[in-house]
Amino acid sequence: MKIARLSQVSHSDIHAAFLRAFSDYQIPVKETLEEMAVENRQRGIDYDASFGAFADNGELVGFLFCGVRNDEGALSYYDGGTAIIPEWRGRGIGGLLLDTMLPDAKSRGAYDFILEVIQDNVNARKLYESRGFSISRNLRCYKKSLKDIPLMESFSYTIKTPEMDEYREVSKSLSLPYIPSWQNTNASVLSIFEHLITRVLSHGGKPVGYFVLNPQTGHILQMSALGGLPSIYSELMSLVKTCTMADSIKFINIDESSTFITFLEENGWDRYIDQYEMIKCFKPTS
Repeated sequence: MKIARLSQVSHSDIHAAFLRAFSDYQIPVKETLEEMAVENRQRGIDYDASFGAFADNGELVGFLFCGVRNDEGALSYYDGGTAIIPEWRGRGIGGLLLDTMLPDAKSRGAYDFILEVIQDNVNARKLYESRGFSISRNLRCYKKSLKDIPLMESFSYTIKTPEMDEYREVSKSLSLPYIPSWQNTNASVLSIFEHLITRVLSHGGKPVGYFVLNPQTGHILQMSALGGLPSIYSELMSLVKTCTMADSIKFINIDESSTFITFLEENGWDRYIDQYEMIKCFKPTS
């Protein structure tokens, strides 16, 4: 068994291992190579900071995608996907990948390392805890069939399609009702802005609500309404329905303490996955 950086591997080989490793995952994964590339760009994946496990014949049998971002001088790492192909599980490969990646991240000056793990995945959580990760918050995922979201005959507000700079301004003026997880932050939105659909509802020239949507997957990365008004959320949801080709729309990783959850649950959204956000902070080197 050899552990090496994924920057040495072709993207097609990484994609082949990606599909095999997630073939029996709790959340179905059937991404094309291009879709994987976009998703990894969204997560800030750095292949030179990411590692793979290779069998003696050179086959990639497991990997750990690492996202890397510099946030106001603090270097943060993120587990953008860890998986082992089924026939190679149970051999400690996940631990080997972590034990290679964590010292590497620390040596590069990482301040912290963040990941999410499905709450039912007890073995993975224990692995992370054994390497010094602790639970930072509980996250919930919701979805709703597109056919169950009502269309509005008319909208109360002006609908705008913002350019990137305007999105930046709107997202500053309308704070989200929860702290977004890594893949839903402004940095993630901006990294793949051309692949997303963003709409702003405004009144009297001022924004009162907005959303950011991946039209391919139905994943809503961000949604905010002035004052948390349910009527604005309802109009935003109705507008989302006209912008996606997916069968359902999803919110991934909503902090369980957010009041936005009340809106979702009162409007019949299905809570389909619960996750823990976990974090490991590195001691600063002197």
